Amino acid sequence: MRLFEMLQIIVNMVLIIIISKKTKISIQYALVGLNIIFLILHLCFEGIRYQMTFTYILLFAFVLLAALKLYNKKDTMRVPKVGRIIIKSTAMIILKVTG
Repeated sequence: MRLFEMLQIIVNMVLIIIISKKTKISIQYALVGLNIIFLILHLCFEGIRYQMTFTYILLFAFVLLAALKLYNKKDTMRVPKVGRIIIKSTAMIILKVTG
């Protein structure tokens, strides 16, 4: 596995853990931005690979989630605990399949 691919997967795993907890929103935005930078570097230096499809999908989901949190100032997006566990488990399995 190449360097930027590993960095993207690591940042995605950290985002999965951090988004489900009550952390500062600026940390979440910073990690999403870092992930986008790694994606751009990955595409420039290593090219796109179909094996990384799930990682690209997760990045897209994190960007959408960050945009929703940015435009939705109220914290009205509540996901039940069971839903969070299912989402987190599914994302980790997808990243494991990618890696």
